Amino acid sequence: MPDVTDEAESNDVAALSPEDRKLYDQIMDGLQHAPAITCTITFNWSGNEDLANKAALNLRVYAQLMQLVRPSVDLSKLKSVVFHHDYEQGIRDAAGANPNVPTPTKEAGGFSVGMMVREGDGVHLVMHDHGRLALQTPQQLRAPWSPATRWSGPRGAQSTTSLLAHL
Repeated sequence: MPDVTDEAESNDVAALSPEDRKLYDQIMDGLQHAPAITCTITFNWSGNEDLANKAALNLRVYAQLMQLVRPSVDLSKLKSVVFHHDYEQGIRDAAGANPNVPTPTKEAGGFSVGMMVREGDGVHLVMHDHGRLALQTPQQLRAPWSPATRWSGPRGAQSTTSLLAHL
């Protein structure tokens, strides 16, 4: 996992409210000692390694946050998370020899962007590579479509945006 702190970010963390600081510390402790996602996260896309590392880190942070808010969420059966530029091929790859390959939604006005594919005793999460857009950088997390701008954390924490900006 890439290093998530530097001196400038440490100074910014000190400016967090006490509630946000507590949440930040819980997330950092979880990432280091009991990560919610332990499987590989791979990208089959045209992006670069830096963007992939940022998206993977933000996905891991969201998973930690999800486990703090919903302790019953168990991601231990997750074998891999794959962002694929050819979503349907990614699903076929994850299904392997399974003859019951799920089919993405292709209805008018909507389409599938992520699917859990069962394989053996676990599951693979296959995402269309556009799903990584919501996970790349704190600046992008401030976009109006970002879930981070619409969710305020437990116990009145300002938002995940303010926390992720410090990671």
